[in-house]
Amino acid sequence: MSDPSQTPLAERRQHPELRTLFEEAYARVEPCFDPKQTWGGLPLEHLAFRMLREAYPQMSSQDARLLVGALLRVYKERHSAPAKATA
Repeated sequence: MSDPSQTPLAERRQHPELRTLFEEAYARVEPCFDPKQTWGGLPLEHLAFRMLREAYPQMSSQDARLLVGALLRVYKERHSAPAKATA
């Protein structure tokens, strides 16, 4: 068990500015992650990157790639089939 009297851990995240716009960016590019939406059978993650760069021109390419990766992970978590309970 952790001791509640201990000081909290220092923030490890390095990009707090990305966290502040995460949900807005997610809503903007969520359709790009839908496996039913493809272009010639290829996923549209590259389109999500371009959409973010256009919507947030101040964002670096590296930050846009980081954000697309995080958004894709969250999309997969939110759209995964719930685990079936076995009796």
